[in-house]
Amino acid sequence: MATPPIFLQEIMVRALANLHRGSLAQAIAVCRAWRIVGDSDDLWSAVVMCQWRFSQKALSVRFSGGWREICQTFCKKGTASLASWFSLHEEQQSVLEQMSTSAQILLSGLAHGYVPTSDGLFTYHCPGATPVHYRHSVGEVFDSSAAGGLRVGGVWNWSPDRVTWFPTTTCDISRGLLGSSGWQLVSDNLQIVNFLNCWPLLPLIVGDFSLWRAESVVSHLSLNEIGLEHFVNSLSPAEPGMPSTSCMRLKMFTVHFHLLPALHLICTEQGFSIAEITRVRLGSGSVPEEFTRLLSKLNEAHRSCMNMPPVPLPKYICQYDRWFRRERLQLPEEQDPLMGM
Repeated sequence: MATPPIFLQEIMVRALANLHRGSLAQAIAVCRAWRIVGDSDDLWSAVVMCQWRFSQKALSVRFSGGWREICQTFCKKGTASLASWFSLHEEQQSVLEQMSTSAQILLSGLAHGYVPTSDGLFTYHCPGATPVHYRHSVGEVFDSSAAGGLRVGGVWNWSPDRVTWFPTTTCDISRGLLGSSGWQLVSDNLQIVNFLNCWPLLPLIVGDFSLWRAESVVSHLSLNEIGLEHFVNSLSPAEPGMPSTSCMRLKMFTVHFHLLPALHLICTEQGFSIAEITRVRLGSGSVPEEFTRLLSKLNEAHRSCMNMPPVPLPKYICQYDRWFRRERLQLPEEQDPLMGM
């Protein structure tokens, strides 16, 4: 069969783009014409761009198979098995098993598709702590074989406030707003910092990455569901304890999902909402199901506090944030927009 003309290739791309949670592999299997034109790198690039907007410079890995390999990688169906996300040697496996599931999910996400914020950061929330931000610098070193299959290279730095940065060689908060009064990293972040110091994971996505059309090619909802639940738990722990706070600088919460822009959330007593900083990375008005599902869970949840009747979670989080900034950080009201909310 002859190669279909360009106009027919364009029709095929549009058809794939309109598949609801479609499987690219299934489309190839049932369409002989598609198999013939499947070797065209431009065509595979177009398929990817039906759902996402990025250049290959946004990826830390150089795929020898070009856009076809990128497409195959991005369109793999997710799995909840942590073991399937990593190729680990014995020491790495031992260290990882001692970490919380939530911390393991973050490390897996870094290596396999979490998207950084527009300024290149990854944020981690856990109960009873302010969020910690992680920033990767590629550097000149790349080594995968010595790390048991993990892509590693460059260096990581971490920050409790997005302003003051520390190398992973230290876990001490010695400078900045939290550089006094005994503030320190809690268990999850201690373990993450130590892991990244020993094995500096090379994040798959390192540059600008936007969503064009939600679910036009593939959905990773099943994979992202675990991270979604753990974020909800960071704001409303199952056991008695304090929730995570918003970022001290942005006054927002940040959630990372596989192959979706970083989700910045604003919390008021009326509810959680998607911040404009995230909406500008959502093309065609697309709002992924992960985002809407998370918003529903947060806005419908209630939180019990001592002997008081349960209150809506957004109201509780907003009040807790104000209390934390006023009492624990001792920020003057006129210097903190949250105080007047």
